[in-house]
Amino acid sequence: MRRLWVILSACAIALQGAGADPIVGRWNLSGGEAVVDIKLTDSPDRFEMIWVDGADCSVLPGTPVGSISATPTPGLYDCRMPIDPTGSSKPQTWEATIRIDENDPYSFTFKHYERRTAVSVRNILPRWLRISVTRKDTRPDNLEGARRADAPPRFIRL
Repeated sequence: MRRLWVILSACAIALQGAGADPIVGRWNLSGGEAVVDIKLTDSPDRFEMIWVDGADCSVLPGTPVGSISATPTPGLYDCRMPIDPTGSSKPQTWEATIRIDENDPYSFTFKHYERRTAVSVRNILPRWLRISVTRKDTRPDNLEGARRADAPPRFIRL
């Protein structure tokens, strides 16, 4: 009887976690030593990123620091995070996609994107005043990301 109860309990726990989205859980963000919880909200396919702990003392634990929405592509999410979560006079957001690694479901990467409108006044100026400004970024991709904090270790400690 005890063995049957253990098997049924294990099956119930496995089924409970099977329906959960892979993004839900506690994550350690890279670079800033921050820990966040990603939780499902009341609306389907919408998640909330909540600050748990980190080096930034201006953000209190339990503060929502971002919203995430699922996309039609499995393992790909759209993320919006305020640049200053404590509030400022001019709120700005940092937008990125989150991609969960197919080979390692315990990590994901951010890929920043921008949506903005720019007006060029270059044609108004005389030819000798037209200056071209380019931006060069040589930082490699896939450095911004997170590792799951509530994951089992991938190796056995002796």
